[in-house]
Amino acid sequence: MFFGILAPIPFTRQIMGHALFWYAIESYQPGAEFVKLIEKFEQWSQSHGAKYTSMGHLEHIHRRLGSLYEKLGYEKGDITFVKELK
Repeated sequence: MFFGILAPIPFTRQIMGHALFWYAIESYQPGAEFVKLIEKFEQWSQSHGAKYTSMGHLEHIHRRLGSLYEKLGYEKGDITFVKELK
């Protein structure tokens, strides 16, 4: 499952496609099918006027995804700090 949106980049006239949510069953390993989903999202974003797309993940849960995104041409664009609430 994959869900993304288009949104304006603040203070610019540019549009960015944001991957908000994706889910795969626990036994699923990101591979060729996942890459195809990302590529379809990029194509969809671009066809609707986006100049950029963004992908995110929770690094402490999905450590390997960062390297996959980098192989697909993505660069770190921002950092979000997360705190576990106890």
